[in-house]
Amino acid sequence: MAPPQRIRYNAKARGSQAGASHKKKGRAKANGEDSNAVEVVPKSGQQKDDERRERMRQELEAQSTSKMTSKKRKRMESYINKKLKKEERVKVLAKLAYVMRPRTER
Repeated sequence: MAPPQRIRYNAKARGSQAGASHKKKGRAKANGEDSNAVEVVPKSGQQKDDERRERMRQELEAQSTSKMTSKKRKRMESYINKKLKKEERVKVLAKLAYVMRPRTER
């Protein structure tokens, strides 16, 4: 059997509703967003370029059979930079071509 509950000091006043506190505990929303969920932050253009550059570097290193010397690595870096600039140029020109079309063709 559980021991009887102790009566708190000034129990009648504490339980009254006339001067009730406006800071009552609210119930947690069951269908609300998860506060502990991982926030997905979109990557910046620089991060995307770095990832593409790293991916290309790994692919090219996997294809080569010999060890990469500093000269080969430098040439490979310039090759990757040229490729990325070319891809970027193609994207920009495609956007420009879309914008320059008359509205009836869009």
